[in-house]
Amino acid sequence: MPQHLFFKTVFSISLVAGGMLPLRAESTGNTILECTFEGPYYQHGTDTIQNGCINNYEWGKKDMSVTIDRPADGSGASQRFDIRGISSGAMQYFVTGFAIKRGYYYQVSFRAKGELDGNASAIIRKIGKPWKTYIPGLRFTPEKNWKSYSFTGKAPTDVDQDIALTFGSGALGQLWIDDIRIDVFQEAPDSIRINRNPLVHGNLMPRSSCEGNVDYLWTSGIYAGPDGEWEDPQIHRAPGGKVGQYAMAIPTARTEGTVFCRSFWLPVAAGHPYTFSADLKGSKAGATITMQIFTRQGAKNLGARRIRLTENWQRFSVTSQPIPDEVTDVYISFSASENQGTLFVDGTQLEAGTDASAYAPAYPCEIYADTSGHRSNIFFWDEPLAIRIRAAGAQIGKRGRTVKTRVLVTAFPDIPVMDKVVDLPLNQDYPLAIDSTVNGLFRVRFEPVDAGLAAPQEILLARLPRPREVGRNSSFGTHITVRPFFIDYAKSIGMKWTRFHDASLITKWKHAESEQGHYRYGDEQVDAIVAAGMNILGLPDYPP
Repeated sequence: MPQHLFFKTVFSISLVAGGMLPLRAESTGNTILECTFEGPYYQHGTDTIQNGCINNYEWGKKDMSVTIDRPADGSGASQRFDIRGISSGAMQYFVTGFAIKRGYYYQVSFRAKGELDGNASAIIRKIGKPWKTYIPGLRFTPEKNWKSYSFTGKAPTDVDQDIALTFGSGALGQLWIDDIRIDVFQEAPDSIRINRNPLVHGNLMPRSSCEGNVDYLWTSGIYAGPDGEWEDPQIHRAPGGKVGQYAMAIPTARTEGTVFCRSFWLPVAAGHPYTFSADLKGSKAGATITMQIFTRQGAKNLGARRIRLTENWQRFSVTSQPIPDEVTDVYISFSASENQGTLFVDGTQLEAGTDASAYAPAYPCEIYADTSGHRSNIFFWDEPLAIRIRAAGAQIGKRGRTVKTRVLVTAFPDIPVMDKVVDLPLNQDYPLAIDSTVNGLFRVRFEPVDAGLAAPQEILLARLPRPREVGRNSSFGTHITVRPFFIDYAKSIGMKWTRFHDASLITKWKHAESEQGHYRYGDEQVDAIVAAGMNILGLPDYPP
C-alpha cells in the first residue's frame, strides 16, 4: 500500500479504536486523545503496534523492532522500541487520531524511559510531504526509570488529517513510551503562563556597539549553491562604527545566494510588541537588506522590513506583532541577496513597544572574548588556551581606565581550572593564556566584578589530540556544508570523511549536469577537501 494511503487508512480507524478518544467539541481543557497501549493491536511482520499508531518503516534503513511490553509486575502495557542499527534515516513513530484547530493550545503529556546513546524527540507534525511541524515539542534524554514529560503549543492552522504526535530518535538502544494524553485549551494554560518572562524596559541586547573582534551573540551563514557557499562570507569587525570605534560587517556573496546574520535568543514578554532598531549603511548605494524578528517556537516571522541603504549611516527599525502567549524568546535576523557589497550594522537595540527610542546601551561597558580565529576555538594537546579579551565602552572612553573582570575556567564535566580577577584596559585587547594540564572541553566565563558594569560573557573551547593520518581507514566522518570554515573545523577534530547528501549540491546530478552534456565538477571545493586530508562520499541522488 502506498505510504500516504496507509496514513489515511490508519487515521480513519484510530478515531474509533486503539484506546484513543474521538475528537470532542473544542472547549477549554478537553482531552482529545489518550493512549495507554492496552490494545487492540495490529501486526507488521514480527512487530506489534498499537492501533492508531504507525511506525515509519520507509524513512531510511534501520535494524529495529517495535513490540508491546507487559512487565511481570502487572504495571500495564507500553510500546517498546529496540533500535539496534541505523544506516540512514531514524526511528520515527506516529501517534494519530486527533486534529488541531488554529489558535487553540495543545498540551501533550507522556511517560518514557529507556537507555539510548542519544536523545529522542516528540513533536506534532504532518505525516507526509512537506513534513511540516505544527508544534515543535521537546527533545529529551530518556532515563532508566519512568519519567513524565509534557509540552504545550499553539496551533498555527487547522489540520484534520495526516497529523501525528511524532516520536523520533537517531540513537541506538531501547525506548519505551506510555500514557500519552493530549488536552486542548481555548486560552493559554497555566503551563505556559507560569513560564512567561516579566516585562523588562530598555535595550535587551547585552552587547550592542559591535566593539569585539568576535561576538558570539551573532552568527552568520548563506543559503546558496556550491559557488555561493564556497565564498564563505563571514561576519567580522570593521573600523568606522557609528557608536564606538567599530561596526559589524556582513559581506554578501558575489555569485549567488542569500547571506543571513542572526542573533542569539533574546527573552521577551508575551502580549507586548517589540521594536528592533540599528544603524545601517552599505559599501555601495542602493544595497538592500531585510530586518526580521523571529520567534523561538517554529521560527515564525513576527515582523519584517526591507530596507534600501545608502553609503552613510541611517537608523532603521522594525516592530513585531504582540508576542504570542507561548513565545518566550526571539532572535533578530539580517539577510541580503548577492551583489549587495558589504553591509554594516551598529548600535543594535531591542526594546518593548512600537516606537524606537534613542539608542542607549544596556550596560556602560561590554566584554568580548575570542581566540583570534584559532581553528574555530580548537587547540591541540601541546598548546596553551590562548584567549583575547576586550572591554569596551559603548561610546569611546578614555584609555587607561580598567574593568576588573573575573575569569572562570571550568573543564568538562566540572573541573576547576582557573578563577582569577584581571584588570582589562578599556578599548584594548588583553591576551590571556590558560596553561593547563587538563584536556577536553572548556567553558570560559567572564564576569565584571561590578555586576552593573557589563553583561557576563562565555565562550567554549576544546583541546584535542592532533589528528592522526589514517586516511580512508578512518571510521569517522561528518556531514557539513562545503565551505572553508567547516572544512577547517572538520580537519581540526580529525574527521576523514565528509558525506554530501543534503549538505552540498556538488555531486547532485541536477547540478553536475544541469543540461545534457554540460558538466560542472566543483574542482576548487573538491581539491580543498582532499588537501584537508578528507575523503568524499558523494551522492548523485535522482536521475537526470
